[in-house]
Amino acid sequence: MSIEKDLARIADALEKIAASFEGASAVINRSGPETKAADVETKEKTVEEKASTTTGTEPPSLDDVVAALQKYIKANGRDAAVELLDKFGAKRASDIDESKRADFVKEAS
Repeated sequence: MSIEKDLARIADALEKIAASFEGASAVINRSGPETKAADVETKEKTVEEKASTTTGTEPPSLDDVVAALQKYIKANGRDAAVELLDKFGAKRASDIDESKRADFVKEAS
């Protein structure tokens, strides 16, 4: 991967982090664990919708991979998730090559 691609990926990640802080005030004002579960479910639905509408020209984002992995862990447990990551030659979601992200998200769903 070239330096330019790495920098672009980092810039995208920082923009997403900044955007999440902008919406954090709404999350902070909520209370209870049921709210967190609802937020996770909303993210999972968003990932599923993205996966079903992806044109195949751009790989899923790292956030999509992480959300799919979290959903997989919730459904199958941590050990199964480690095995799935191993299958893709990764120890964590960020290790998964961009070219393999769509396959990972599909298999984790």
